[in-house]
Amino acid sequence: MTRLSVTVPAYQVAEYLPRCLDSLLSQTVRDIEIIVVNDGSTDSTGEICDGFARRDKRIRVIHQINLGLVAARKSAVSISTGRYIACVDGDDYVDPDYCESLLEAVETHGADVAIGGYVRDYGNARQRIIPMLAAGVYELGPSSSVLREFISSEPFFTHGVTTYLWGKIFRRDLYLKAQEAVPNEFSLGEDAACVYPLLAQSRRLVVTESASYHYVQRQSSMLKAKPSMPLAEISRMKKLVAFLRSQLKGRLSEADIDRQLKGYELSLLATRIGGVLEGEGGDVSIFGRKVMPGSRVAIYSAGTFGQIMHRRLRDVPEVNIVLWVDQDWQKYRTDGLDVSSETKLGEGNFDIVAIASLSAEAINEARKRIDQLGVTDDRVVFFDQPEAFRRQIDSSFFQAPC
Repeated sequence: MTRLSVTVPAYQVAEYLPRCLDSLLSQTVRDIEIIVVNDGSTDSTGEICDGFARRDKRIRVIHQINLGLVAARKSAVSISTGRYIACVDGDDYVDPDYCESLLEAVETHGADVAIGGYVRDYGNARQRIIPMLAAGVYELGPSSSVLREFISSEPFFTHGVTTYLWGKIFRRDLYLKAQEAVPNEFSLGEDAACVYPLLAQSRRLVVTESASYHYVQRQSSMLKAKPSMPLAEISRMKKLVAFLRSQLKGRLSEADIDRQLKGYELSLLATRIGGVLEGEGGDVSIFGRKVMPGSRVAIYSAGTFGQIMHRRLRDVPEVNIVLWVDQDWQKYRTDGLDVSSETKLGEGNFDIVAIASLSAEAINEARKRIDQLGVTDDRVVFFDQPEAFRRQIDSSFFQAPC
């Protein structure tokens, strides 16, 4: 049996796949297999996979019609032989010690799952992200404090454990069971649909501060496409939440499941619609605060959330986007986004500034910076009343389909 199987779903990633596979072949751990699934790519992804397989026998390739990410992951694990499974996306890459650091942690402590941090790559910028849980070994079970906050915890919607399948390794039998249960049609929360039920079935978790996984954010892979209409998002959300509820039942108390899924559902929806709600009468609100017709809006932050908020507001005739700012505005400019320096807020040519984030830490930091630019609190809109936002969704704004 191989020590570790690394699964790599690959769809239209010819530009990035060589770096990904090179990084896996350069691992300090040699006893690994790398299973690449070419999920019906129409670019040269398939040829690249075959070329690497000829170069190193540790690489195995599956070619299939385009069935989606979940199906690709199922195909990969179905032929795996490793004691443990790691997931790497075809457009990401890892440092040479990535596999060794997580394997050493999980094997030393007899754990079912090992979690590390990661590095967020955007252009030439690098940001190191460590897990929310402190490094250490955690016993899991119905009374585990970890499981009471692993999906969502306060303030707002912080994940105790990230939803991502990458950045972690799993005992193969647990991963196989959890992944096989995920419906192939899931395209929202498909990582979470595997990660959280798997953790709920695990006995022991080890968390490390190693951050050797590089999560590459690019315009075509971040949530940059025009967001779906809110009702469609709600429908997809409800299917995901119902699935998670069914998988977690019996492993956590009903109260813990309800509380965590309630927070997760709202955070996902808020993100997917950019915090913007439109009522039947033409009313518009941002994070539950009504925006008067003709208002001049400045958006603070050009990350994933900010880009979705910008696209949503851009299509609302009652609102005028007059400014879009970010502390790292220059890197977004290189991607063709019309983002300016946050110092522009000091000119005051707007009615409200909306902070595009759900993170309490990011919001507090943004508020400090905005205050230093002389913008008064009454002109700042941010996510601080989740229950009010939920009531708007559930009542006058939408009747969500089941």
